[in-house]
Amino acid sequence: MAGFAAYRYGAFGAGSGSEIRSVAVIPFRVVEPNDQNRHLGVAFADTIISSLSSTAGLHVRPTSSVLQFENSSVELSEIREKLSVDSVIEGTIIESPEGMQVAARLVRLYDNATIWSRQFSGSLNERSRLQSELAQAIASALGRGLESVDRGSVSRRMSPNADAVRLYQEGRYHWNKRNNEGLTDGLRLFRNAVKADPDFALAYVGIADSSIFAPQAGEALTAVNRAIELDPDLGEAYATRGFIEMFHNWDWEAAEADLLRSIELNPGYPTAHQWYATLLMIRGRPLEAEARLKEALLIDPGSYNLYGDLAQAQFFARKYDEAERSARKALEIYPNFIYAHAHLASIYLQTERIQEAISQQMLVGNELNRYSPTNGAVSVSANDEPKKSPDASLDPEVVGYWRWLAKNASQNVRRDPNGHISIATAAIKLGDKRAVYHNLGIAIDQHAFMAPFVNVDPMWDPVRNEPEFRALMRKMGL
Repeated sequence: MAGFAAYRYGAFGAGSGSEIRSVAVIPFRVVEPNDQNRHLGVAFADTIISSLSSTAGLHVRPTSSVLQFENSSVELSEIREKLSVDSVIEGTIIESPEGMQVAARLVRLYDNATIWSRQFSGSLNERSRLQSELAQAIASALGRGLESVDRGSVSRRMSPNADAVRLYQEGRYHWNKRNNEGLTDGLRLFRNAVKADPDFALAYVGIADSSIFAPQAGEALTAVNRAIELDPDLGEAYATRGFIEMFHNWDWEAAEADLLRSIELNPGYPTAHQWYATLLMIRGRPLEAEARLKEALLIDPGSYNLYGDLAQAQFFARKYDEAERSARKALEIYPNFIYAHAHLASIYLQTERIQEAISQQMLVGNELNRYSPTNGAVSVSANDEPKKSPDASLDPEVVGYWRWLAKNASQNVRRDPNGHISIATAAIKLGDKRAVYHNLGIAIDQHAFMAPFVNVDPMWDPVRNEPEFRALMRKMGL
């Protein structure tokens, strides 16, 4: 972890030396944007980021980190502070019936000096060529070159079909919003891109990325396998397939092989590190997951998602103080990050800070806002809920909380099998072993997303060595 410490103290961050070690590519400003070209600023930035992320010795902030600067006037000092970089690439795009003009510059942030600038022009059908030329020119300006991929790779990965490229890049524009509407719009556009060019590998990855959270992963797996068939060196595709193998197929060995292959092909892709860390957690290796997430934070130090996962890994490692600090860091970056509040609730429950746990749970979602000690103490009657009287030594408020949690979860299990995990966890605390294994068994049979995490969650320590628990873990291959 010496590298992580070096980053924290400036060796790879916004230093004062002349060598550029980290860069943020800000979404280009589109002059006179319209419905047809509004996505171009993000598209150009995303292409450059993807191209530079495999460059040795250069930390490139991912697209998810720079989206906050889209369509905003921001001081360079703010970018340096928020993203911990020592350089910025920014530019403008002008489209007209005669063609496209792109101007870009590379700014060194410690003295705000423009150390490279250039203009590019071409027809409206030459967007992918312009993006490729721009990426190559910037790599040369950084003194790196793109040695780790051959110089034609950027243009080769983009389709020669201009409509397919436009549809794909607009799809990524929507997908990067990371909300349900964005995923739906992105999936539609990626499908249309494939119709325009059936051999466009990146568009197939887009389809897979937009559908990996669907209950069934058939379309996602078919799409990502087609992407790998078309481009065997596309690192992002292996990461997506690794996610599918992990959560849809519970094939842990295949998932690990794909995620490590993704990291090998594109070490600057933080999502691959993040998902590999998740796999390490599930397989009972939370300390390795913690180290992997700290490496990912070198790539994207402003990611609240990475800090949230770091909190989870530290919680699974029983490092509760560190987990709390990481969750708090995630909330500093994004105060409404639901999963960080959920992690804090788990930490506080495990450390018997019930009032703080209740406060965090109330922030997680609207349904949880219905909690009150009175509601929590109401007896429950659903078949799946814990029935056994709890240990009389338990604080009545604690008992009320767990009863309420089970009651709330039981109302949603038909549409979300993860509710059975919540009911089973409550049953552990309330001492009802029948409800524990009944609900855990249902969650596993229904392939609940959260079921594999039970393998390492400290809340399950009271039953971890019981034969029934081990048998259920073996059903998941754990």
